[in-house]
Amino acid sequence: MNDEARQAELRELVAPAEAIFLDAQFEAELVELEPEEAAEMLHENGQGGVRLDKLARVGFDLWACRPT
Repeated sequence: MNDEARQAELRELVAPAEAIFLDAQFEAELVELEPEEAAEMLHENGQGGVRLDKLARVGFDLWACRPT
């Protein structure tokens, strides 16, 4: 999602949780590549790292903070 205004609106809706925006097609293509090719694809698209890793981290953080 490249609409910064819409992203800001959605961030407000989920605050204080962290909003993560993913492109499922892009992520699917990344996982099929060799690590070097994936890094190049991320660099070419101006993105710094696999967002699925970030999604997993944020999900785990939320899970760890849940009431028992």
